[in-house]
Amino acid sequence: MEWSNKVVILDTSIALAVFENLIDLEEKLVELLGNCKIVVPSTVKREIENLAKYGKGKARINAKSALRYIKRFEVVESMEREVDKSIIELASKLRAAVATNDRELRKKLRKLDLPVIYTRERKKLSLEGIF
Repeated sequence: MEWSNKVVILDTSIALAVFENLIDLEEKLVELLGNCKIVVPSTVKREIENLAKYGKGKARINAKSALRYIKRFEVVESMEREVDKSIIELASKLRAAVATNDRELRKKLRKLDLPVIYTRERKKLSLEGIF
């Protein structure tokens, strides 16, 4: 698939929501934005790996599925060790939108005037900000 210069950064919460809510994320992103490139920060990948290894019940199962799912996307190394900070750093650098359901992270991103994509009504995606 061709992609535009639009980049979307996946957060752990969205990667898990794909399996919790059975969302076709790529299809929904194309409906919302047109073609785009999806990337995963290395810190998010590590966070999902930890959930897959040490999580409990459904969270662990969804994390294992999310780990397989994110293999299709480019993993981008981050100098920052803390997950939210690495996402903010990468979004600022790439002028990318961030796909997250984390309310605190959404607030931080919006304060920096960075676009945010989140789920609503379990299966729909919404965009806050200009992208």
